[in-house]
Amino acid sequence: MVRKTFFIILLMTLSLEGAEKSTSSSENPDYYPHLTTAPRTVGSGKFTFQPTAGFNLFPGSFLLNNLSYGINKKFEIGFIPLMLSNNKLDAKILPMTFKMSIFEGDSFDFGYSYTFLYIEFLFGLPNELKKTSISYNIPQLNSTYRFSRNNQLGLSASYHFTRVSTSDESGKMIPFGTDIFMDFIHSPGNHLHYGVGVSSTQDLFSPKRRGMGFSVTEERNGKFLSSPRLGMQYYGDGTQELLVSTSFY
Repeated sequence: MVRKTFFIILLMTLSLEGAEKSTSSSENPDYYPHLTTAPRTVGSGKFTFQPTAGFNLFPGSFLLNNLSYGINKKFEIGFIPLMLSNNKLDAKILPMTFKMSIFEGDSFDFGYSYTFLYIEFLFGLPNELKKTSISYNIPQLNSTYRFSRNNQLGLSASYHFTRVSTSDESGKMIPFGTDIFMDFIHSPGNHLHYGVGVSSTQDLFSPKRRGMGFSVTEERNGKFLSSPRLGMQYYGDGTQELLVSTSFY
């Protein structure tokens, strides 16, 4: 009941603030998501520390954020620093991310992102060790729609595939899970972007998990942390998740 009341008050506050304030630019504001992935890239030559598709609702998920670099206006490539730092002599981990902006319009944007995680290790009895590998493949479609220059709706949907292979068996691709996120972003024009969102996730080993939450992003162009975001996501089982991200300069 407390959470429902909080969200009602938050939405009413955002609506009143949008009615009282006007923006200082005639251009549409950038999209600063709560849970979804922005269809547009971070921009040429810029860096961003953002949630990773397929891992953005794991326990401690902000630690699994990816650090990405904008190659140009259309392409972005990155890696997950925490996973890459865990490489050992007897195990190899390659966590990569990729994003492409497919269409950018006045009211609609569409893009594609992809997460690839490859883990290789030795498994078995001491005298019968086999090189084993696990790969996670997570393609995701991302879109945003602008109702007005102050209000945007975002949608992201991903489908997870995994493959387990050994040195003498190639393995097969197995469907692993799905994620669906939807955000409503309100940008009143005071350099703050308010987001509320809902999520539905499911994998092979756990039942469907639904949640809702909110976040605030501050737009600080030209600063080292140019778009710091802080948010929370709450779930029906009583757990919650801290959400943190930012772009740089």
